[in-house]
Amino acid sequence: MNINGGVYAMPADSGPMAYFYDKDVFDQAGIDEPPTTWDEFYEDAKKIRATGSYIISDSGDAGLFNAMMWAMGGHAYTLDGEKLTIDITGDKGAQRFMDLWQKLRDEDLIDVHTKTWTDDWMKSLGDSSIASLISGAWMANNLLQGVPQATGKFRVALLPTIDGTPINGEYGGSGLAITKDVADGKLEAAKKFVEYVTTNDEGIDARVSNGSFPATTKTLNQEDFLAKTTLRNADGSDNEFFGGQKYNEVFSRAAKDVTGKWEFLPFEPYARSIYNDNMGSFFSGKETFKAAADKWQKALKLYAEDQGFTVQ
Repeated sequence: MNINGGVYAMPADSGPMAYFYDKDVFDQAGIDEPPTTWDEFYEDAKKIRATGSYIISDSGDAGLFNAMMWAMGGHAYTLDGEKLTIDITGDKGAQRFMDLWQKLRDEDLIDVHTKTWTDDWMKSLGDSSIASLISGAWMANNLLQGVPQATGKFRVALLPTIDGTPINGEYGGSGLAITKDVADGKLEAAKKFVEYVTTNDEGIDARVSNGSFPATTKTLNQEDFLAKTTLRNADGSDNEFFGGQKYNEVFSRAAKDVTGKWEFLPFEPYARSIYNDNMGSFFSGKETFKAAADKWQKALKLYAEDQGFTVQ
């Protein structure tokens, strides 16, 4: 929620990245434990493909690209006043991610056709055609609502890392800000509401109990939060979607592993809106990931300069 050293909003929810996997498919493939490194992830992808399933899908997701750069130790964007650095093609995190995804794409180990968040995607997760996904911790309740037929099959794990050394990134999250033109007499009420939702135990609990993932370290360390083994159905009943696993223990650890060395572009919504215009050639098999990323970077540079930034 920081821009150029100033705080512009209060965090309400967070999204430490986690690995959600279909234990039934992993068992069928002879995989006893989820991958802890990206090399293991690649080897598991081959074993799972041999069963007829894909380990993961990605048909072009700018949010995932940024999150994976972050989780692989990258820092492609830096803003210093009006000076903006965009270095996707040279960033070590981006290179690691693109090398892995290129290998998976070349060997038909990743589903590049099923679009995320569509009914087909939910169906594929439910029937085990897609055996895992990488997302923020907030994904838990989305899976319960979108893939109820997978109840009991899925588990959560920490995201694989480069060499086993803990590192993670964020995939999503939200915050609350107050607009400059707030109506007369309403500013104090707005401040009280933001404070209640983001810092008050009762306000935080109201959001967390309905599926949001907390942004406060206090909540992440609470015993009752860490001990949860059920999600909440729409009717308020409990559901052991993750087979009785204490899933928040994993998510809380994932949050602690997040590195703070990351900045988003100051025009992030635009950057994501043109992602597939440039990256689509990789997912369709017409270009390498790095060639497509070079086009995206050039488009971002032109836009940034048009907005008045000095780009390097």
